Amino acid sequence: MLNKDRINLRKKVSWVYYVGLSFVMAGLFFFLTSGFYMEEELEVLASPVGEDIRITSGTNIEIVKWIYEPEANEMEVILDLNDYRYEMDSIEYLAIQRSDLNEVTAQTVIEYESYVVLKLEDLDPDFKQISLQLWREGEDEDGEQDMYRLVTIYTDQREVKTGTISVSESDQGLRYITALLIERSEKTVEQLESHIEEIEDEMVSLEEQKQELRDQRNYQTEDEKRQTNHHINALEIEQNELETEVEQTQEHIEIEEERMENYIQRERHSSLTSS
Repeated sequence: MLNKDRINLRKKVSWVYYVGLSFVMAGLFFFLTSGFYMEEELEVLASPVGEDIRITSGTNIEIVKWIYEPEANEMEVILDLNDYRYEMDSIEYLAIQRSDLNEVTAQTVIEYESYVVLKLEDLDPDFKQISLQLWREGEDEDGEQDMYRLVTIYTDQREVKTGTISVSESDQGLRYITALLIERSEKTVEQLESHIEEIEDEMVSLEEQKQELRDQRNYQTEDEKRQTNHHINALEIEQNELETEVEQTQEHIEIEEERMENYIQRERHSSLTSS
């Protein structure tokens, strides 16, 4: 009787053991092979468009435009390298896609003023992310000429703007960038004019404060009048500084309008030449 009970107990334990072991093995198999079935979630990696990207304490670049055209598996990248405009000839571009870590073609369509238009070709439809490296020629510690990485910028398949590439030839690039320069000059003029309006409002406020102080002098003692006059003089100095700022801003507007007129003339000439 005792032996029979022991045999049944062993069978029961054995059955539970094997069922539990099968679950453990199945879970282990799923864990080890889950990478084949579940794609790893990548952190979004995309540099800001339309904002300054700091290179050093005194230099920046800006991504003006980054467009992806899925049908052609191509990208258009427009950069403003204003702080490096005199070194653009020595800058090279290297693009790498995240999907297979292979380099993709980075073609310079046109360089004009401080702008460069790049075309990235032969992209993987599932590129995931693109890193675009800017390499610049310079001297190493031994004084020898060498290339070093200036900056790396990124775009992400989940963030990049899709659309039709607008610049495929140098003539198109010239017209596009010229139109962009005109648009930016117009925006700059608007901002400067708005700034002048703000200064003029401040000057009106200062004049009102001065008049209020003058009225108060009629009821003040000699010591109080001296303090009031000192305050009025300080306000006049501030007014004069604002008047100087207005004059400087107006000169800036005139320079920007002249520059914009030159851009318009270039755009017209480009259109006539291409037609």
